[in-house]
Amino acid sequence: MHLIDTERGFSYRAIVCVRRDRKTPLYAMDENHYAANLDMSARNMEDMIEEFVAVRKALTLIFRNVPADNLKFEGNGVGH
Repeated sequence: MHLIDTERGFSYRAIVCVRRDRKTPLYAMDENHYAANLDMSARNMEDMIEEFVAVRKALTLIFRNVPADNLKFEGNGVGH
């Protein structure tokens, strides 16, 4: 689940950056907090793989048709 949550976080960051948004602050994710607040007891591996593939596909589609200059944009990383 950590990978899935991370993909979602990077998707958000990617959208902010490829749209050249200088105003939106990009805070760090706290993966330990996320993991501590998650009950995985009802999840099976096949379901998690399906979710990961869907989230990864969505992330890769963000970059389709993005102008090259937008790929060089650095977001407003808080503390970095």
